[in-house]
Amino acid sequence: SALLKKQVKVVKRSPLLYFYLGRVEQQRGLLREAEHAYEAAISMRENFDQAHLALAELYEEMNQEQAALERYQRVYE
Repeated sequence: SALLKKQVKVVKRSPLLYFYLGRVEQQRGLLREAEHAYEAAISMRENFDQAHLALAELYEEMNQEQAALERYQRVYE
């Protein structure tokens, strides 16, 4: 996680780095940090379906069903 955070600071406009940072933070149980990382990835690449799906799964984990549903609809419609 520290290495990814360092890379994010160097390569500020990489949606893929933010996506992977979100994955790592989610696995570590840092759900708010993961949410921010996924949102950053999506803000850089709006059609980043993997990040939308990861964010939907995260919202499910956080018991935010409505937010999860909106993300799933975004990808599958």
